[in-house]
Amino acid sequence: MKSLFVFCVFIAVAFALDEEIVKEMRAAFMENLKKCTTEENASPDDVASLEHHTVPATPEGKCVIFCLHKIYKIQDETGAIDREGSHQLMDIIKDLDADIHGKMVTVFEKCADVPSGGNPCDTAANFVNCAITEAKAVGLEEDFLP
Repeated sequence: MKSLFVFCVFIAVAFALDEEIVKEMRAAFMENLKKCTTEENASPDDVASLEHHTVPATPEGKCVIFCLHKIYKIQDETGAIDREGSHQLMDIIKDLDADIHGKMVTVFEKCADVPSGGNPCDTAANFVNCAITEAKAVGLEEDFLP
């Protein structure tokens, strides 16, 4: 499940810079993923979609993304994109790699105003779809993509 930083493109970039941090954060992320999968009653197919860099089609799968976004402060409890929390997350790598940080900010700014889709889970899914597209456009490496 190496690509399960699906919802946290920004975290994946930040923590891919140091292998020890990668291990620690991956373990924490997997715990959060398990928690969110259980809370949202998501199926193994939903998780498989995430592993294949796609947003799940089911409401439960999309809500796993929202659950993770709340944990990592990418979205707030209402489903709105949390600009302050997201920038704090991205700033983790600002001093480690200014180029990657700049690309992350570009991706975030292009995706922060994605259509809500009617509920917080759809907003989360729309944000991730946008982030995948925009990350490729700015040249973030495949390992950094959700």
